[in-house]
Amino acid sequence: RDVQIRKAITNEFAYLNTLVPVQVGVRNDGYDGQTATITLTDNGRMVGSTTVKLVAGQEVTSEVSFQPSQSGLRRLTASVTRFDGELTHENNQTTVAVQVMDNKLRVLLLGGAPSPDLSALQQVLLSDPNLEVSQLVQKAPGQYYFGGFPDNFSSYDLLILHGYPGPGTSAAEVQKVANAAREGKPLFFFLSQQTNLGLLRDGLGEVLPAKPSVVRNTHIESFFSPSAGGAVHPVLEMETPKTDLWKQLPPLLFNQSRWELAPEARILASPQINGVVLPDPLLAVRSRGKIRSATLLGAGIFRWRSLPEDLDALKEFLPNLTLNSLRWVTSRQDDKPVRVRSTRTLYGSGEAVQFSGQVFDESLNPIDRALVQLTILGPDGDEIPLTLGGLGSGRYFGDAGTLPPGSYTYRATAKLGEQTLGSDAGAFAVGALSLEFQETAANAGLMRGLAQRSNGLFSHAKDAGSFIQRLKESGKIKPTFSKQETDLEPWTLWWLLLTLVSLLSVEWFLRKRNGLL
Repeated sequence: RDVQIRKAITNEFAYLNTLVPVQVGVRNDGYDGQTATITLTDNGRMVGSTTVKLVAGQEVTSEVSFQPSQSGLRRLTASVTRFDGELTHENNQTTVAVQVMDNKLRVLLLGGAPSPDLSALQQVLLSDPNLEVSQLVQKAPGQYYFGGFPDNFSSYDLLILHGYPGPGTSAAEVQKVANAAREGKPLFFFLSQQTNLGLLRDGLGEVLPAKPSVVRNTHIESFFSPSAGGAVHPVLEMETPKTDLWKQLPPLLFNQSRWELAPEARILASPQINGVVLPDPLLAVRSRGKIRSATLLGAGIFRWRSLPEDLDALKEFLPNLTLNSLRWVTSRQDDKPVRVRSTRTLYGSGEAVQFSGQVFDESLNPIDRALVQLTILGPDGDEIPLTLGGLGSGRYFGDAGTLPPGSYTYRATAKLGEQTLGSDAGAFAVGALSLEFQETAANAGLMRGLAQRSNGLFSHAKDAGSFIQRLKESGKIKPTFSKQETDLEPWTLWWLLLTLVSLLSVEWFLRKRNGLL
């Protein structure tokens, strides 16, 4: 009899103070109908638990959620009740790791000059409890509201520039911002009518998604028109109804400079003027190595903060756009958005080959609606397709069944509509291994059936004493006697004759030498 945890699946990444689900599979033999408790602990401290009703010979899956209170790599232990009489308790627990990221960002808002747009942005930032906001708003050359210009920006996670550089900004100050961006500090730039476009181009042009190659100080009203790829980008992924309703947003003032897009930049939205969508960037993002930046090249965002009642559905558009952008520019660049792994690297013969996967967007938010397809390449070159099913919270799972012994490789691809989110690959092997350590309980039904078909007997270990008596009474074992006669002719055994002659010769030699003859 035995109870064991067969699997524990969770996301590799999670955010601080958000619920993280862990799916735990428990199998048992010999404890049918009993209730077991699944406990989740973090460094010995219980962070979640649930109960399951055990079903003999089957794997029962349940979900335990926990809310991480500390950032960093957390090693969680999932354990199940230890019952008396189990074959072993070694398989009653397993460990999974979760990288918990602190979603509280330290933000420096640099304003080129006071304006209604800057006030609207301040309201959005200060209303979010996950942001620790510091502000510097220029009031004169070399002078700022709320403090002095810092020597460096190491104490901030990202910089938000609104209308900065402004009319009174010096080239030296802009150079400090540019140096911080080159060293990996994320930037989010908002254009205003007071922006010094020449200084923006010369000082920050190489670190932003777009720069004005030809500067013009004129503006024209334009509507927000997302591109096909922009509508599904994490920056514009929000609960607010999309596309059709977005067209009802008040227009922004688009600067009529000639904007040059950086090679690594993507346009998420373009200006729409008189029903015509221009190829220029209105909202653009850039990912260059481990450096990310974003820019909104339309002034008048205060209009998006002060909407009439008939546009209540869009009142969260500006906060969502801003906060999504902040999360995107600060997300880690070395993390793969798609991760698919086989549950083991080596499977035993007859053991089901299973896969677990996770899918994230570029901001490391889990995606539930992805199509995750996997292709297994066998040792003989045959391809086995498999589609992983969704478990929720960006998790996926698939069972390829049993496979013949050999070495296998696999490749998985995740898509959301027509957009490819990413891919992953790996390898595993199937060997002719016994599964006795995973199926630790005797299969009584199978053994009883074999005994009946072979006209044998089946008995549990606890009935071993009576089994011998049953065996005697069954008549299947009876004493037997056998007699065998063999004639031995010594002259046919040449080696025996040779040995005898040798011994006699040695005896004669010794007698002769000692004068006994």
